[in-house]
Amino acid sequence: MISKPVRCLQIAANVWFCYNAIHLMWRYWDDENFANLCNQSTTELPDLSGPGDTERLVFAAVFYFHVRLIDLLDTVFFVLTKKFSHVSFLHVYHHCIVLLNAYVYMRSGWGHLIFSGAVMNSMVHVLMYSYYFLATFSSMKPYLWWKRYLTLTQILQFVTMALHVLWVTTRKGCRSNPLLVYYNIIQLLVFIALFSRFYIQSYAAQTHLKLENDTKSLKQN
Repeated sequence: MISKPVRCLQIAANVWFCYNAIHLMWRYWDDENFANLCNQSTTELPDLSGPGDTERLVFAAVFYFHVRLIDLLDTVFFVLTKKFSHVSFLHVYHHCIVLLNAYVYMRSGWGHLIFSGAVMNSMVHVLMYSYYFLATFSSMKPYLWWKRYLTLTQILQFVTMALHVLWVTTRKGCRSNPLLVYYNIIQLLVFIALFSRFYIQSYAAQTHLKLENDTKSLKQN
């Protein structure tokens, strides 16, 4: 079982990233290379005018990927505690793919294209880890009925990110790296498929079964 302090640390780390990333995005909303995420080369950093803002931007991007790597501890703890039912393909793929992401984006530069997506992803992780933190208290379990909506939020996140990438890269004059764009789209489509499958198996099927049982019960009465 992952301790409460670790969950608090995960929440705090994602909140910190969201705060700093949103601050930079708001401050440079009119910067073509930064705000519109349509730069010519991912190896070239935008020249932000504020003192220390470029370094702050790089630190925030690297920090984000380190936080995602720390998330792998979830899988490690599940294996160590022999909770193999929690170690699904979706769980392992979702956490391990960040290793490849870290290599691809940090090798190619810090990856302007994914910055807004990273903000959305961190917001979802704040909600997710808040749920897991509350779930450690037995008295809170009756109030955690909204777990299925976390999955829906994750699916909506991936759909929004995919639409955003398509919108940005199809703009006239956009010079983003096409390989990075294709990599993004393929990954997002895989996530949408996997999370949708998980939602149908975990919630939609259960709801359908419950309706069938309720119908049978009414007929018997």
